[in-house]
Amino acid sequence: MTQIVYTTGIENSPYPILHRSQWHINANGSVGTLTLQSTDNLTLTGSVIFDDAPREDMIQGGWDDVGRRIAFTRTIPDGTLQFFEGFLGDIRAAQLIFAGKLTDSVNPQGVSGWAAFSPILIV
Repeated sequence: MTQIVYTTGIENSPYPILHRSQWHINANGSVGTLTLQSTDNLTLTGSVIFDDAPREDMIQGGWDDVGRRIAFTRTIPDGTLQFFEGFLGDIRAAQLIFAGKLTDSVNPQGVSGWAAFSPILIV
């Protein structure tokens, strides 16, 4: 099983961060931070904050380990929904990378791209 949500924290800290991972995301040219949370590595919740719109938008979705597919929905305050679908790539063996497409509820025919990179290297 590929762990896309992991435990982080300061070494030997009594306060590790459980079941959460942060990713560098670029969605259609907007960069920011994607936070994924899960206790079962299947059902995802979390948030995304883009540098050009510094507010925290909630996400929810899921991870399919067999298909190496992630899908989540971002809820924007004006009621617009963005639908992210992506796949885990293995082009860089030392880093987890998602890449895929995103659409939204306003223009469902319009498709943009997105990618997210785990800042934690796999050694």
